[in-house]
Amino acid sequence: MATLTRPAAWTEAEQKQLEQLARRYPSSEHSLVSQCAKIAAGLPRKSIRDVGARLRLLALDPLATAQPARPGTARHAALEKQCRDLLQQNVAVVSEMRENLQKIQLMDNIPLMRRFDANVRATFETLEALDSESQMPPFPLEVNTMYLAGGGG
Repeated sequence: MATLTRPAAWTEAEQKQLEQLARRYPSSEHSLVSQCAKIAAGLPRKSIRDVGARLRLLALDPLATAQPARPGTARHAALEKQCRDLLQQNVAVVSEMRENLQKIQLMDNIPLMRRFDANVRATFETLEALDSESQMPPFPLEVNTMYLAGGGG
């Protein structure tokens, strides 16, 4: 059986590389998952999850703060409000797009579609923050690899 263990501690070199890559791939230009994946690609010993957790811990992620987003906390309420606001903005955008379609002003919908897309992406990132911070951290476990190798019968 293979044992999955917690990742190794961050070395000073890895920390510096993380900070450089976080500047190269800012969250303003990349979704949270995309940002973490690109940074993790430059850190051979770290997973995407390791990078995401480290960004939050160091507040290099704009959604990170010292307060966890547990239900009932101010941070959780703020993230929920942010989601509601983004969704309400999209309701207004869709209404504007509908009016443009009725007036046959199709080209006016292009910037509205971009705004809609940006709001959806921001909503997903906010939901990821709510979800990831309310989960229990993983604990070490053993994986039975016998079936993976086709040895079980």
